[in-house]
Amino acid sequence: MHLLRPRAIDLSAGEPPRVSPPPTLRGLVLYFLGLGTWGFGGPVVLVERMRRDLQEARGWFTVAEYKEAIALAQLAPGPLAAQVAIYLGWLRAGLLGATAVGVAFIAPSFVMVLALSAVYVKFGGLTWMQGAFYGVGAAVIAIIVALASTIACCV
Repeated sequence: MHLLRPRAIDLSAGEPPRVSPPPTLRGLVLYFLGLGTWGFGGPVVLVERMRRDLQEARGWFTVAEYKEAIALAQLAPGPLAAQVAIYLGWLRAGLLGATAVGVAFIAPSFVMVLALSAVYVKFGGLTWMQGAFYGVGAAVIAIIVALASTIACCV
């Protein structure tokens, strides 16, 4: 199996034709850079957001291509959303596409963690900084409880 270029498989049987032309590598990288920066939620939320944006709204991927991306990403170890993004990049631009999309999707989180770590190391001993980090933890717990109660009432 050659990893530099995606294999050509026709998975479009029974699907309407793609409405728009396939994305450029630059378009994919910019999309995933934005999603990696502003995307909020767990992997399932991000995967659904990608589906709505890339398959429904932009028409860059067919239903079959996206289903295959999810199926293969679930088989591979690692975070689901990142695996789907990397596969979609590979599907359109081979190894270069997979690498570029993977870096674009993961780099914003990496930079944010580095910045927060530097702030914590520099100001971690200060009471106001400890309070800020405890406050963030409390806010996250509140969001989880709110979402859990919303899900529990609707089930």
